[in-house]
Amino acid sequence: MRSIQITTGVTDATRLRHGPDGWTAYVTAEFADHRGLGGEFTFQHYLVDIRRYQPLGDFDNLNLRLRMCTTHGQVPRQKLFELGGPGSIPAFRYKEVPCDTLGANRMILFNAE
Repeated sequence: MRSIQITTGVTDATRLRHGPDGWTAYVTAEFADHRGLGGEFTFQHYLVDIRRYQPLGDFDNLNLRLRMCTTHGQVPRQKLFELGGPGSIPAFRYKEVPCDTLGANRMILFNAE
């Protein structure tokens, strides 16, 4: 696979004594074209990740994450969306819900901790 990936982000999160405080956001775009770049795949992959770290007290935090992804074209397996396990849905086993069984090419994930 040959692709070009562009990532940019912003943050104002600071590290406090008992955890982070602030916002973090980043956007990633990835492009592959078998005619222009070589390789075997032609696809576009976009990802937006926004996080908020909110201290509630000395030892309590509210951490929120919104992650949105979409992909188009002939996507290699490692770029497909799968849910389950730590970081997405802890009640499910790691990658228990693969997108190929759902036919999914988009994902919206919201976590609150």
